[in-house]
Amino acid sequence: MKNFVLSLLCITLMYGFSAFAQSVDSASGTGESTDTSSSSHGFMHKMSKHATKKTKKDKWHKFHWDDDDMDLTVSGDPFIELNYGISGLNHNELSQNFNKSGEVGMKLGSVDIDYEYNGTKIIEQEKCFVLFGIHNKDFYKENDQAKITGKIIQLGVGLDRALAYGDKRSFIAFSNGWGVAWSKLQLDQQPLLQKDFDYLSDYNETFRFGIRSEGGINYQPFPYLSLNATFERNTVYNRVLFWRAGGSVVAEIIGHSLLDKFIDRVLDTTPSVAPILNFLLQNGLSYGMSELRKSEMNFPFGGDSPLMYSTVKLGFSFTF
Repeated sequence: MKNFVLSLLCITLMYGFSAFAQSVDSASGTGESTDTSSSSHGFMHKMSKHATKKTKKDKWHKFHWDDDDMDLTVSGDPFIELNYGISGLNHNELSQNFNKSGEVGMKLGSVDIDYEYNGTKIIEQEKCFVLFGIHNKDFYKENDQAKITGKIIQLGVGLDRALAYGDKRSFIAFSNGWGVAWSKLQLDQQPLLQKDFDYLSDYNETFRFGIRSEGGINYQPFPYLSLNATFERNTVYNRVLFWRAGGSVVAEIIGHSLLDKFIDRVLDTTPSVAPILNFLLQNGLSYGMSELRKSEMNFPFGGDSPLMYSTVKLGFSFTF
């Protein structure tokens, strides 16, 4: 139950901070009219003085806040993404390392392009999705007998945001993503040392809650088809200490929100560098926080070392 509540907290915070940021902007008297059929949470939330909105239908599964009545509505174009990657597991307290494994995964969700920056070919893209993945040694041949071999099954939800060069038909996007996932470890054999088995027994044959981050490049040469290259990092909790875990998540979201404000200023002054700069800063923060959580899963609020796995992936997606 704690895992379920924490996941709802994480998702609510992702949208809540963005909605709050837009309400502050509205109160400051920008004089801009807001189209409530469009998303109010991007980089963000609006591209300040020079942003114009794409005209589009409300479709399927895109979440956003309606400023007038705070109803949760849906829009966006459905997409399906398939990918393959090479994954490595690690735990700071283990004496043995893991064999690498291959991953096959799928995302189902919605993709939306909210704004086009006046006078430039810079747009904002956002994806909301559910995901499923299997990490298995059979998908990548590494069979070192001195290493631990196991399989992971992953279920989760996520939100990716990107700034892109191009237009709605053809673009190259630089994204940062965040989400929650449940991961189930299945060991093929018991580790050689009992203490290693004791650490992994918290994860073996049971789904454990965790958080995930992802950074990537998405190239769409023409409508409906895009090619993706991404790096994903998952942090899996052996148990959830609700307030500590929630505090760690809030600290990271505050960091991303501050970076959003900075990128807004860059979009006003030097928009041509904003997609790359946003990509480096947002993913740098995500990667840095995941590194700090290697020894304390609830950093900066303590905790045990978590199980972590990182995946380099290539894939393609179809938008309908």
